[in-house]
Amino acid sequence: MSKKKPASEAVENTPAETNDPSLILPPGPVKISKGVISGDSLNGWWEVKAGNRHFEDSRKSDGLIHQDLRDAFRSLAPHLVLLCDTSEAVKLQKFLKKNRTFNLLQMPDDITDDLMNISVSSFSISGQEDGQQIVISGSKAIGSKSVNLTTPKTGYEDIRDPYEFIDELGEAIENCKNEVYKYLFEGKEAMKQLDMFEDVPEGDLVEMQ
Repeated sequence: MSKKKPASEAVENTPAETNDPSLILPPGPVKISKGVISGDSLNGWWEVKAGNRHFEDSRKSDGLIHQDLRDAFRSLAPHLVLLCDTSEAVKLQKFLKKNRTFNLLQMPDDITDDLMNISVSSFSISGQEDGQQIVISGSKAIGSKSVNLTTPKTGYEDIRDPYEFIDELGEAIENCKNEVYKYLFEGKEAMKQLDMFEDVPEGDLVEMQ
């Protein structure tokens, strides 16, 4: 299995200057360590190293989360299924052996229909450097009820029980981290997408295909 750069070694985000007083910027490069979707908003945790100092903090915003952030969390659903070995895993495994893609748009309808019952609510990253571990949590809808799902800690150094798709998981986590960062520190929220239409008369709005 090829070993790409793990999520833990990705380039750190450095907050840009902002005129928005609601966006309090950390004193140095940020490492996103956790993201939790709560309704239509998000809680985020991060770590910052500034000189010899190490900071850990979190933030909750009431702003509506952007669709890109929802899609990033959504891309973790196949990994949640595989790592928790749910009933959907067998069909998904067969597909991935022939088509190694986690792009939901490229999966057959029967698999995407199954994944519609899977909801991802959080991811977290713990540990140091190459030994960092990823955990995904969510739920599976069964009729009118749901069952909580949480993956075991998964990383590149899992020698005894390596995850076959760790590279793809690492890429998906990086995407989630980037979207969480943009939400927390760049004000990327769903409502801001509507700003372009604020001064347009209602009758002049055109549906975008």
